[in-house]
This record gives sequence, structure tokens and C-alpha cells, in this order.
Amino acid sequence: MSMQESQLEGFGGTPLIPGEEPDDSGMNKVAGLSPTQLAVIRFRRDKGSMIALAVVILYGVAAILAPILVRVGVLDPYSLHQNLLDVSLGGIPKTHFGGVSAHHLLGVEPQTGRDTLARLWYGTTFSLTIALTATLVAITIGTVLGIVSGISGGWVDATIGRLIDLTLSFPQTLMLLALSATGVALAAKYLPGSSSDPLPNGFYEVLVLGLFGWPGVARLIRGQVLSLRE
Repeated sequence: MSMQESQLEGFGGTPLIPGEEPDDSGMNKVAGLSPTQLAVIRFRRDKGSMIALAVVILYGVAAILAPILVRVGVLDPYSLHQNLLDVSLGGIPKTHFGGVSAHHLLGVEPQTGRDTLARLWYGTTFSLTIALTATLVAITIGTVLGIVSGISGGWVDATIGRLIDLTLSFPQTLMLLALSATGVALAAKYLPGSSSDPLPNGFYEVLVLGLFGWPGVARLIRGQVLSLRE
């Protein structure tokens, strides 16, 4: 089977377009499809990918709705329900399963009494915001440096290449943990809020993830630029 034939077939050797059979030469009558269209068709035929897409959309919608639900009072991630805790046992929820009830579907936090479901749901917004922002920072830095490296060549290309190697040599997770106290305290001096507030903590995480996440993008873009030059 040629490469073109394999691209025009779906998983299991079936045609990519439902109801469209191969002709006598074994080729579908969809040779005019672009690579993007072929990728979309393959994606739509894969049930696992469609389920994963639905989960991602669900998380995205939940992250968008969380601040709205907090503002209107549907979610309450901050209230301390001390009446639901047993102080004599160190602040453990009084009822079984961590304080699960009709009002607290996932129970409450030990020692604080805050609603666990509200904390998790509201935390989704911060997690996705940090992840998307850090990804944009990494892609921006990597794309710019990759294009400059591929177009310039010479000592500029060599310098950026060594910078990439230097950045990859640092353990990203270790840097994120080891410098967290100092980095967050420094961010709190120039941003609204204290070291325990979300903004300084989120800014520090975005900064570290973005500054250490661009080398892979830069190498990819540089390779594409060099292939186009040749």
C-alpha cells in the first residue's frame, strides 16, 4: 500500500469517509483532501479522542463558570464550617466520609471546614489559567527565538542553541519547588496581595513554567525554518 493509500484509509483499513468505497485502484475519491481535513476525519472516527475532547470541553466550561458561580453565591470556597468539625479530634469532620452531605457533596476540609467540591471546582479555574498562560509564554518565546535562530544562522544560531541546552539542563520541577518561597515573596512586593494570595503565586508559576518550557518549541520552529530555507 502506498503512503497516499494509507492516509486515505481510517483505522482498521476502512475508508475515512463513511459510505465511500475504494475504486478499482484501491484509492478513495477523496484525494483532494488537505492534511488538516484528513487529521480531522481521523480524529472524529476515533472514539477515544472524541471522549477526551468532551472531557476537555467539560473542564473548560467548568473553569469558566466557576468564578461566576462564586460571585452569585452558588459556590462558596471560602466559608469556614467549624460546626461540622470535631475539635476534640483535631478538626476532623464529624460525619462519615469526610463530612459528605447534601450540602457538601464531597465533604469538607479537615481543620478549616471549607467545602471540598467548591475548592476543587474553583481551583480548576486557577489551574487552567496558569497552564494556558504559561503555554502562551513558552510558545511566544520559543517561536521568536526559533525563527531568529533558523533565519540568522552563524553565531546567532549557535548562541541560541547553547541557551537552549543550558535551559534544558535545569530541572524545572526542582527549580519550581526550591525557589517558590523566594519567588512568591518577590512577586508579592510588586503585585497586589500577599504571599498567600493567588496572584503572586500564579505569577511565579507562570514565570517558571514559561521560562523553562520554551526550548522544545524553539527547536521545532528552528527545524521548520531550516527546512523551508533549504
